[in-house]
Formats: sequence, C-alpha cells, structure tokens
Amino acid sequence: MNETDFFNKFLKLALTEFDWILSEMENSGGWISLPSQLLTIIHKLNLQWWRGYEDSKTFNAYQALMFVDLDTLKRIQTQEEADSLRNSLLDESCELVNTELINESYPFTENEKKEIISSITEYLDNATEEERIEYWKSVGFYWQGFIMTFFDHLAVMIHGKSMRSLVKEAKLGDDKSFVLAVQIDRSVLKIAYFQDRIQKAQFTQDSNFLDSLGYRIKNPIISGKIKRRTLYLLFSILENEQKLDMPIKELLALCEFVGVYGDEHGVRDENSLSKRRSEFRKKHGTRKIF
Repeated sequence: MNETDFFNKFLKLALTEFDWILSEMENSGGWISLPSQLLTIIHKLNLQWWRGYEDSKTFNAYQALMFVDLDTLKRIQTQEEADSLRNSLLDESCELVNTELINESYPFTENEKKEIISSITEYLDNATEEERIEYWKSVGFYWQGFIMTFFDHLAVMIHGKSMRSLVKEAKLGDDKSFVLAVQIDRSVLKIAYFQDRIQKAQFTQDSNFLDSLGYRIKNPIISGKIKRRTLYLLFSILENEQKLDMPIKELLALCEFVGVYGDEHGVRDENSLSKRRSEFRKKHGTRKIF
C-alpha cells in the first residue's frame, strides 16, 4: 500500500468517526458531549489540546502522540530518524487499516462495546501498576490529539478557517477570529492571550466585545442541521490537509471510495462535484488554511 492509498483509507475511518460526532451534535442541540470517564482522564492527565492551536510544531507533536509514545519522540534528533519513524508508523498503520475491525461500521453495537470494555477490564486487572499508568497515558494522548484535530477540522467546516488560523489571527488583534475560535472550542479561553484580552475588555468597558463573546459562549457550537454535512466535512478535512485542489477526477474517485457519492450528497459526476466544491469555497471563503 502506498502513501496515497493509506491516506484514503485512514481518511475514510476519520470521516466516519467525525461525521458520527457531528450527527450526535445535531441531535443534541448543537453541543458536544464526552463520557464522564474520558473527562476524568482529561483532568487527571492535565491534557491541554488547545496548546496545539498556537503553533504547528505542537499541533504535529500532539497528533504524533496519538500513535507513538513520548519517550520515542524525545529520542528523535535528526530528520533521518523522523523519516524512519514515520515510515515505520506508516507500515503499522497500513496493516491496521486493512484489518476487519477497522473496516467495520462505526459506531460499535452495544454488544461490541461490552466485549471491548470486558477485554480492557481483563487486561487492566492483570496488568502491573506501571502498565496501567502507561495504558491510561496512551488513551489520554490519543484523545488529546483526536479532540484537537476534530475541532480544527470543524472550524474549517463552520467558519472556513482552522482553529490554528483563528487563534493566530486572534493573537494578532482580530476580535472576530477570537470569538469564532471560542465558539468552536471554549478551551481556548485557557490560552494566556485570550485571558489577557478579556481582562482588558473588562477594565476598558469594551461592552461590544464582551457581548459578542458572551453570545458565542452561551450558544451551541452548531445550530440546526448542516446541509451536505458529510460532504462538507470531507471538503474541510481535505482543505486542512491542502488536498482539496486535487484534479476533479481524483476527487470524484476519492468521494466514491469514502462513500460520499450520490443524490444524498449532491455528487453524481465530475460536473456536480466541481459545483459542490465551488459552493463550499464560496460559502466558507477557504483557500489557504494555515
């Protein structure tokens, strides 16, 4: 499997998971909910995914931690070592995306969830204390990268800019980007600049900014159903990966591969897909993300 084939298969998996979360958000009034167990992990491990929005190096590191342990990353000193690790992860991931489990429908059924939980419980009951700590760290780091990446793509889908772009613009003094970033992920309020900006508004009676911020905080992330949700999510991911400008023939083949094809998505041929891509760009004003 070459790198393009791997990307397409991994994209299909990510698209399925992200789209499922969006469908749950639509059914929950536009809010995102996390299981209490996951929130406990986040708090105990002090996960700070919002730091990934502030620079690409941190963003890439958090994504890498989804698949490799921190000690391994720290040992990398040269570009050759980084390339070697990348190729190794690519080989392992190619094996993973070819397994039956990774290609099954998502989410899991209740019985499958029970089997997975039972298997994890059995492992932890027989693991050493060190093994249990490493297990929960790996789970935490995975979700840190997952949440960060999901919000980054969601921002492109909703506002036409990634969370990285919105945060960068906010720190340069763009209050509109500030409040749009807050709308997608309230966790950005933990970033030092965001705290300083609110403090400044408080002492300068900047009621317009505070009203705008309050509106974004109190309202859900999304409102109502998203038109062409799955297709626009796919476009958002591709835009964020700087791949949306691929030739229309290749894009159509990709849409067919990931299952975003047919009247439901408004994609029947190259002409209709080209029209959908133009509509997406016109609506979101996207081009260069970060």
